[in-house]
Amino acid sequence: MFQFPAWLQLSTENYNAISVLIGILQITAIGFAAANISQQRKQIINLSRQVVLQTEQLVIQRETVFISSYSHFNNAYMKVMAEIPPEPADDHKISSWWHRYWDIIIGEVNFCMKGQLDKVIFELWMHELAQSLFLPPHGIGYMGTYADNSEEHFNLILAECSPIRIFFRDLRKCANETDGAARAVEIGALVERTYDCLRAASRRPAGSPAK
Repeated sequence: MFQFPAWLQLSTENYNAISVLIGILQITAIGFAAANISQQRKQIINLSRQVVLQTEQLVIQRETVFISSYSHFNNAYMKVMAEIPPEPADDHKISSWWHRYWDIIIGEVNFCMKGQLDKVIFELWMHELAQSLFLPPHGIGYMGTYADNSEEHFNLILAECSPIRIFFRDLRKCANETDGAARAVEIGALVERTYDCLRAASRRPAGSPAK
């Protein structure tokens, strides 16, 4: 029967001592592993907290932008509507007023396309515009209608194929819908397509198709 050489044979005491030492090393290794896992958990928790804080900061910044843009456009709109030239008004004054008006509306669309204007507020404004598009402002006949006085200004500053020009064409189609509920649905869909579209396009890899 094979036997290990005498120098490889361990006494019971030595064997037990080695077993204890191995056990201690294993327990120590487990302890180090547990401590490492605990440290990793703390790091993950800290990272999660940082992500939450950054997200909250982004939300606050976004809300600040929304409040600022709403205040700007609302004040500008209220001001221009309060400054409709009184009768008798010559063509120059009337044309100048319409240019001011459409500059504001174009700015609203541009901010919506960049995701910098609250979508719900913008949709409400576009509902109001669509309802009034074929009417004069405040019912003042000598000013002409919104629709009749839009293209002249658009032709000066908007290319035919520009996203903002396309938006106004689509809004005009919505305004032609005589059923109020159907018109609201169409405008809602138009705003949904429009909101944040320019910023989304800037984030899209070159050559990738639009959704």
